[in-house]
Amino acid sequence: MEVIVYLLLAVLFWGVAPIFGKLGLMEVNPLTAISIRSFGISLILLAVLVFTGQWQGFRELNTRSAGLVLAEGVCAGLLGHFAYYYALKVGEVSETILLTRAAPVVTVFLSYVLLGERLTTLQLGGMVLIIAGSVLMIL
Repeated sequence: MEVIVYLLLAVLFWGVAPIFGKLGLMEVNPLTAISIRSFGISLILLAVLVFTGQWQGFRELNTRSAGLVLAEGVCAGLLGHFAYYYALKVGEVSETILLTRAAPVVTVFLSYVLLGERLTTLQLGGMVLIIAGSVLMIL
């Protein structure tokens, strides 16, 4: 049940965020917007780490894990958001956000190929529906 609460919170926050993004991008270029976003998030995370005492987790980090987490951040937090912000600035929020939500197709495919995870019939069916929905959004 706890996982459902977290997932619903994620959906809520991810659903609200594009509205703030679109409004904020009206007078700001995407690169500046990503910088503001990243700097603000970094300050908040730093404060949370210090106040909760979890900053000590950095001592346990190994180079491989840190590199992989950094790579994820560059892909999602920098490059992905850079492309997303440009699309959000010039496009409609409703179309932009729906098309970016096709990302699970890439993730599921890569988890099958690179991580050796199993691909179930239901997952395959979900991927087909996501692709079909994306095509419908483009038309």
